[in-house]
Amino acid sequence: MDGRNKRRIGVRLVALRKPKDAAAQSLAKVPDSGKAAAVNKSRVLGLQSTITAEWMILITSLDAAEFPASKVGDLYRLRWRIEIAFKYLKSGVGLASPPGGDPDVAKAHILCHLLTILMTEPLLADHLGVSPRLAAA
Repeated sequence: MDGRNKRRIGVRLVALRKPKDAAAQSLAKVPDSGKAAAVNKSRVLGLQSTITAEWMILITSLDAAEFPASKVGDLYRLRWRIEIAFKYLKSGVGLASPPGGDPDVAKAHILCHLLTILMTEPLLADHLGVSPRLAAA
């Protein structure tokens, strides 16, 4: 429910099967402590964990007619590309926190870093994949 208007928001569950290599990568990411706990208690890793690793499960409020499951999956993957790009900007390029408290210094710091990013973006294609901005040009 929407907290302000107390009205329900319609959502739907979208489940997309992952390619076999992506499913194997997901299963490999199960924390070692979880695997060790299963071994220590003489249990096998749960069947639910192995089945769930094969799926990407999303909840969306997007209209089903306009956004079929495959399109929702495409949007989700694009969203994660953006998240990875922001993570790179914050940690890889040093934009997490500009130096000092002077707004002019912060602005210069950010603009210099953004210029550097634009100049090096083609070199990042190997790491992040082809830029949607370059593909649109």
